Amino acid sequence: MEKKKILITVKTYPTPANKYIETVCTAGLTESGEWIRLYPIRFRMLDEEKQFKKFDWIEVEVEKRSINKDRRPESYFCNSDSIRIIGHLDTGGGHWPLRRTVCLKNVYTSMDKLLIDSDPVGPCKSLATFKPSRILDFTVREIDTKELDSKKIAIENNLRDQHDMFETDIPLYWKFARSIPFRFGYRFLDSNRKEYDSLLEDWEIAALFLKYAHDQTRAVEQIRKKYYDDFALQKEVYFFVGTRLKHHLKRYPNYFSIIGVFPPAYEPANQQLPLVFSSI
Repeated sequence: MEKKKILITVKTYPTPANKYIETVCTAGLTESGEWIRLYPIRFRMLDEEKQFKKFDWIEVEVEKRSINKDRRPESYFCNSDSIRIIGHLDTGGGHWPLRRTVCLKNVYTSMDKLLIDSDPVGPCKSLATFKPSRILDFTVREIDTKELDSKKIAIENNLRDQHDMFETDIPLYWKFARSIPFRFGYRFLDSNRKEYDSLLEDWEIAALFLKYAHDQTRAVEQIRKKYYDDFALQKEVYFFVGTRLKHHLKRYPNYFSIIGVFPPAYEPANQQLPLVFSSI
């Protein structure tokens, strides 16, 4: 395995996984600006000193995943025990000049171009920074969590049948992350004025929902206020986008989802841009 220094830019909400109990989609950028996906990350089971935040620099031992398991070039197996947090990248100001320098080296504006570069029988690119030309709406869809909850119960039952594993691998206080009964996303146009509707899977949006979960109507209102009224209408929004392996290789419609939002204020020279951005 080799050691890499990685700027963490993506942490999605924990999802149940049969083999690893629960995983968090984690991705970031290397010092050279290349995207990398770390797998598996059982984030909430990591020791506290290893639980990195977004825009932390970490050092970790990694190894390219076998092409038979995951042919996406950004996918690496990581040794979670080797994680060290070695720094944090501050914004550098309201328009985030320090973070822009690292995160905006290669930005897609055309979804057609991204889909060409993500061709499963070609380059198979699966992580990217994307700049929508205009955000049309913030979407909220209520969902039934029964299937997801049933999967969690099945995993818990399996753990009880493997009592020794439960004692050694999982903290006694650990419980599955609460299921979120909504799916959030953005409708947007790309540089070719083509419209797309993508799910938003950032951990932060789930955390905001849980903060107000006692009043789900208010929770949704607070999320829309932040992700649409503030980010979409007032900031220069970029998306960090990624794919799920099965969806990618089978070319599901919209196999890229938004796994992180990068919302700096407009740079001083572009102060008037929000008015253009939010109009037809």
